[in-house]
Amino acid sequence: MLFLLAAGEEKKKRKHACVCRPHHHQKQLNHRQLLVKQAILPRVHGLALKTTVAAVRVNALLCLGDMIQILDKHAILDILQTIQRCTAVDHSAPTLMCTLGVSNSILKQVLFSYLLNLFVKHKIVLGILNTCLT
Repeated sequence: MLFLLAAGEEKKKRKHACVCRPHHHQKQLNHRQLLVKQAILPRVHGLALKTTVAAVRVNALLCLGDMIQILDKHAILDILQTIQRCTAVDHSAPTLMCTLGVSNSILKQVLFSYLLNLFVKHKIVLGILNTCLT
């Protein structure tokens, strides 16, 4: 709910405080709170794109990275577009590092899903799977 406050807040310090805390709690969201995420996710995109404060952008990108594990393909594509827009505007080191972290999370999520489907489809045994992953 702090994102709702941050989206409407004008003072930069309060906005930063609202965005800084919740990214640690995003992992606690379960699938029943999908409606809440649908309300939060657009606001996080807006915070990442519209702010002039690097700390707010970085924390918004961290929040997006934490939510990737429970998002669908279309939401992940929206995150990639947000990352592209953020890096077009801000070339600072913290923003670029967060961009790399979010991209890494997306790669791990997509690659794991792809490999799992491939192994199940071709009935590859667990021993081969362990060898491939190590």
